[in-house]
Amino acid sequence: MASSVVLVPAFCAKTPPTVFFLRFLRLKIELLHIIQLAVDSSQCLVHNVDLEPCPDGPAFCLLRRNKPYQIKVDFTPKFTAEKLQLSVSSDSKKDGTFNTTVIPATNACDIVKCPLQDERQTLATAFTISKRSRGKFPIQLMLWNEENKNQTCCLTFNVRTLK
Repeated sequence: MASSVVLVPAFCAKTPPTVFFLRFLRLKIELLHIIQLAVDSSQCLVHNVDLEPCPDGPAFCLLRRNKPYQIKVDFTPKFTAEKLQLSVSSDSKKDGTFNTTVIPATNACDIVKCPLQDERQTLATAFTISKRSRGKFPIQLMLWNEENKNQTCCLTFNVRTLK
């Protein structure tokens, strides 16, 4: 995958997210019993996050580079939207920029029910971590209203890659 600059909606870039400690999710990306997800709860409520495949079980899940994974996010947005965009980016350089594209901005209405309403639903999308990405770094999944970029659901989590 090629690196490129991702335009982060101002809401995600400037507003510090509330940090939640979610216990016993299947998304266990590090050798921890608790994982840390950063979510802005004023824009969306995340009920569950699932990363597949995770063959070593929920307490130990490391990502292999250049292998396909699927992330499922069970969430309730706190905004409505007719047109949605989705992107996934990583901060593999660990410089706070999230400038490595994992999934470029795309029409999210292909994978979630549109128009988006204040109701619980699941977003599922596949991704691959680049061979150039190494070690531990954050990944950011963003879902935003194309007509009002301040209406954004951001989910950030850390991953660790293996060869």
